[in-house]
Amino acid sequence: MSKSRSGSQSPSSATALKPEDVKQEEITKPEEQDAQLPPETPSEPVKPESSPPPKRESSETSTPAPNNRHRRTGPQLIGDLPLAEEEARTTFIEIGDNHYQYSTLGRSREALEGMTCDCQYEPGVGDPSDACGHDSDCINRLTQVECLPEDCRCRSYCQNQRFQRKEYARMEIVLTEKKGYGLRAAADIPKDTFIYEYVGDVVSHPSFKKRMREYAEEGIRHFYFMMLQKDEYIDATKQGGIGRFANHSCSPNCYVAKWTVGKLVRMGIFAKRSIQKDEELTFNYNVDRYGHDAQPCYCGEPNCVGYLGGKTQTDIAAMDDLYLDALGITDEVEKLGLKGSKKRKSKKLDEDYLPEVRPLVDKDVPKVVQAMRQTQSRKVLLKLLTRIKITDNEAAMRQIMRLRGFSVMNNILTDYATDIDISIAALEVMAKWPLIQRNKVEDSKILVPVQACQGSENETMKGLATKLLEYWDSLEVAYRIPKRLKAVCTSSRAAVSS
Repeated sequence: MSKSRSGSQSPSSATALKPEDVKQEEITKPEEQDAQLPPETPSEPVKPESSPPPKRESSETSTPAPNNRHRRTGPQLIGDLPLAEEEARTTFIEIGDNHYQYSTLGRSREALEGMTCDCQYEPGVGDPSDACGHDSDCINRLTQVECLPEDCRCRSYCQNQRFQRKEYARMEIVLTEKKGYGLRAAADIPKDTFIYEYVGDVVSHPSFKKRMREYAEEGIRHFYFMMLQKDEYIDATKQGGIGRFANHSCSPNCYVAKWTVGKLVRMGIFAKRSIQKDEELTFNYNVDRYGHDAQPCYCGEPNCVGYLGGKTQTDIAAMDDLYLDALGITDEVEKLGLKGSKKRKSKKLDEDYLPEVRPLVDKDVPKVVQAMRQTQSRKVLLKLLTRIKITDNEAAMRQIMRLRGFSVMNNILTDYATDIDISIAALEVMAKWPLIQRNKVEDSKILVPVQACQGSENETMKGLATKLLEYWDSLEVAYRIPKRLKAVCTSSRAAVSS
């Protein structure tokens, strides 16, 4: 994100941003510090920083980052900070949903192979969580897709419609000492709870660069950009939701995730762990800075690296836990202290840290699929594809296909159409999947990018694509009773028998 607030670390803000420096990347969030520019190729959300009150000047350049000598044993509680609901809401226009610059923006690029899950729930008999809940095996929930009211067989009991129902956590806007405005939990929040949707104007990349220039010319110091998907950003600088006030932390209690809701892609803030009442709600901005010095970080965490920005997508300190888990390196990173600290520089993936890529086991699959859908980092994506390619566990392969793996590969081949290495890796991965029927191939529309690979001048890619198409062509298409019709038939038979 790109937010510029002195001390606060929400979206990185821009102080004198140069359009030629702007690249697409992760989340650009507003903050009280200088604006941070997303890299040219989105890597995750581009976050903005939460904007400080209008009267406060950014102190990033004059105030050094705090020196945390005493290590805390619990979370930071900010129950003593003053509420700033009214004052904060005067700094922007509040909207409930995204506003789209063009009707084509924000559209999901995935052919989702059908969006109806297999969940069933009978009130008073089954566990309520069976209705697409957190502990269910709902295929939609596992692939970060919301169920649609008209399709889900759990009807009004479905627990996977949080964006559509705006099931937000209770929170308050407060005024912090050095970070401008921030968000505080107004009640305990369980892990993985949906906290808030990040909304604003959804704009194209050219418009994003233009707005960055205009905001700098207008003297606006606090930008709230978050990358939605490739070449598309959410700009909450002038209008958006209160999610714009979430600050950065080197040890965040929240994370940002991309979800598909109907035909649209939307960004949500979720609880990374159980959050206590009065904790500040924070997440890692994962922002690269171009043409600007890193800003002091005021998160106050024991593991604070001392500054925000100045890191690349392959910097371990800037990588979201989802990617560390998906790469299978979380424990190693923690054990070796690879995220760094104020006294020790963090390591960079494949530069001064070469992790061993290991095959997948069943439990790894959901996070690997989620990571492939989210990441904009080429290095991370290539390593994830390599993990799948070296996996011989057939159960894991089937689980990837079940979690709409072909749709993910469709996106990858489309977004990286000119990248020979990525394209070849994707084709090699699919060649190992134990398909019996052709249905998923057709539903995912994967034929289109694979046929394009068949026309490549690269002989390896051409050969892989040709072999894959021939294999798929040999498979039969199985007839399937539509799920809604199947449910109606089941209900009818039950009524007759009674």
